[in-house]
Amino acid sequence: MNYLDRVDALLRELALRDRLRALQPPARCELDFSTNDYLALATDARVVAALTAARRAGAGAARLLGGRHAEHIRLEAELAEFTGREAALVFSSGYLAAAGAAASLTMVCTAVYSDALNHASLIDGLRAAPIRHVHPHGAL
Repeated sequence: MNYLDRVDALLRELALRDRLRALQPPARCELDFSTNDYLALATDARVVAALTAARRAGAGAARLLGGRHAEHIRLEAELAEFTGREAALVFSSGYLAAAGAAASLTMVCTAVYSDALNHASLIDGLRAAPIRHVHPHGAL
């Protein structure tokens, strides 16, 4: 079974178990690019005023909870076309992209070998996976 067949089988299994999650449009009309407010800029008066002047927006939750906006769809379509790929998926940070990719790829792999000194995003992604083999630095 090739990689894509294993992905299809996993998606079917998740759907049968009612565990397949899908992006939903938001319930409100505000823009929400689903970022965390690490710098407390969401409540900074200058930022709020600028956002209000441009268009109402806000941060609050992951995109899965905050919804899939037309802006997300347009950006992903343009990125897919630009890279010559069938589709593209935008993450809110590089950390999340690496963790998500590591966890997703391991769902269809039989083994993973990861150096213990890999970036924390890869290690966290592997921790979320059903298989994991982490070797000490230089052991491979």
